Amino acid sequence: MTDKFNIVFMGTPDFAVPALRALVKEHEVSAVFCQPDKPSNRGKKLTASAVKKAALELELTVFQPSSLKESENIELLKSLSPDFIVVAAYGKILTKEVLDIPKFGCVNIHASLLPLWRGAAPIARSIQNGDSESGVCIMQMEQGLDTGGVYARQNVHISDTTTAGELTEQLAAVGAELLLATLPKIANGLKPIPQEGESTYADKIVKTETQIDLELSPQELVRFVHAMSPSPGAWLELSGNRIKVFKARVASEQDPKKFVLPCRGGFVEFLEIAPAGKNRMSGESYVRGNPSIAE
Repeated sequence: MTDKFNIVFMGTPDFAVPALRALVKEHEVSAVFCQPDKPSNRGKKLTASAVKKAALELELTVFQPSSLKESENIELLKSLSPDFIVVAAYGKILTKEVLDIPKFGCVNIHASLLPLWRGAAPIARSIQNGDSESGVCIMQMEQGLDTGGVYARQNVHISDTTTAGELTEQLAAVGAELLLATLPKIANGLKPIPQEGESTYADKIVKTETQIDLELSPQELVRFVHAMSPSPGAWLELSGNRIKVFKARVASEQDPKKFVLPCRGGFVEFLEIAPAGKNRMSGESYVRGNPSIAE
């Protein structure tokens, strides 16, 4: 049989874009499904997702249903006769009716080493938890949330300086490559391996949890900053000014030339920050303009 497949792709954020671009080079992507455009923070203007922008650039057909449960969307998917539905951070639950449509099933690219960090925010939660590694799983989709068997997985190291944005980019590239290698094997009879071991759940990040807590230990605080970076961004208020922090490290002591603050059991240095309404800058640059911060 040929290894060129008819694929319906479902994804929304930046994480999904490398997989879409990789699929277009090797297979026939008959349609792309992504979340409806959403208002941006500034001006509330409707903004297309990263996947929609990429799909339009690639001249692909895009659908943005608010739900896949309506009969017309079920019939649309059936009419496309996909060999696979490939999902990467789509943001919607697929019903059994949708899962049963593709010839070889629905395949998900999940950014964790399942059964660890099932759910919405696996990358951020793995960094926040202090995990030394993350990874990507190519998994069979079923009705449970990220509970399906795993076809393939690849581990990726997390360092003390890794941010969620950096890990997302790395895992997206690894996931795209692993997906291309795995699809032909599935079509030729590869069976998924059931998940084993204790599972953990990665709750969606909400804005109310993004404020920096100086009662955290230095290590916990650094992990928190990196887990929230670059978006939604960890922040704190100093002298009535809100400051977002994107990179940090444990400090041994306070230093008048650096942006170092005391926290529980030690000190933390903010390396890369953005005061409200201003561009990113180094912590040292901010202290030069606001010397009282380091006192």
